[in-house]
Amino acid sequence: MIALCSKSKPTKYGEMLVWEQLPDPPYLEECGPHTWLLPPKNLRAYVNGLPVVRGAQVLRQRDLVCVVPEGGKSISYQVVARGATLESGEGRHCSFTGRPIAGPAVRCSFCGSLVAAAVAKEIRSCPACRRPLALDNAPPEMPGEELL
Repeated sequence: MIALCSKSKPTKYGEMLVWEQLPDPPYLEECGPHTWLLPPKNLRAYVNGLPVVRGAQVLRQRDLVCVVPEGGKSISYQVVARGATLESGEGRHCSFTGRPIAGPAVRCSFCGSLVAAAVAKEIRSCPACRRPLALDNAPPEMPGEELL
């Protein structure tokens, strides 16, 4: 899981809020197909503007997370799932057909299953977890500006 983090950056026009990719967002844990927000008890956390109850919450794609430490500066980010990745399949077996892969393979970003690229084009979803196998070659779409 990656996140887009909002940060204040100085520009020639003054301080501006910009979005940057945050490869390992704090307090996020992957557990099977779900991503959990698990902040420490001394922090306040909000998801889409609502407080996190009992210290844990399952996150979905595009959720806005804000974590506020006591007396510190808050961190805000938007959750974005990684897409499937293309890699060499030589010497490995396709998790859909069970046959050796000759050529490129697609790895599911959610469960790690490896599928021959030709098969992935046909089935379009992971045979193990049923998530989409669309390759993510483009950077994640940046969120629009928030209205205050």
